[in-house]
Amino acid sequence: MEQQERFATAMIAFAFECDPIFREHFLSNICSNGDVLPNDGWTVLVEPANWGDLVLKNEPRFFIVVELKIWAGG
Repeated sequence: MEQQERFATAMIAFAFECDPIFREHFLSNICSNGDVLPNDGWTVLVEPANWGDLVLKNEPRFFIVVELKIWAGG
């Protein structure tokens, strides 16, 4: 299970960094709480110090932590 989450995290991070259309969709549909998030200037970290699966930073204003759960019920 853990490897599936790592693979999914790595693929999302890759697409986020390389594809501005994916990045815009991900930010507006997954990460936004109503704020308009910038589409550039992001730093992408995968599993930094094992405290989050995907960390997106656009300093000084935005800091997003994404925790992926594969096969989680809900």
